[in-house]
Amino acid sequence: MWFIPSSSFFILHSSFFILHSSFFTLHSSFFILHSSLFILHSSFFILHSSFFILHSSLFIFHSSFFTLH
Repeated sequence: MWFIPSSSFFILHSSFFILHSSFFTLHSSFFILHSSLFILHSSFFILHSSFFILHSSLFIFHSSFFTLH
């Protein structure tokens, strides 16, 4: 009967655990990166919207000013 010695099994198990931990760390890093990019994208969207609102307000003000004169 084929038999794995207990120390080899322990080493194998430890290796899998380390590998699993590395993948988990990598996955966490990608998740953090993705979240950061999402926040950055949202910030740019908010900034863009603010400029658009400002531009629209100035355009309305400008139009009404010319209408009055």
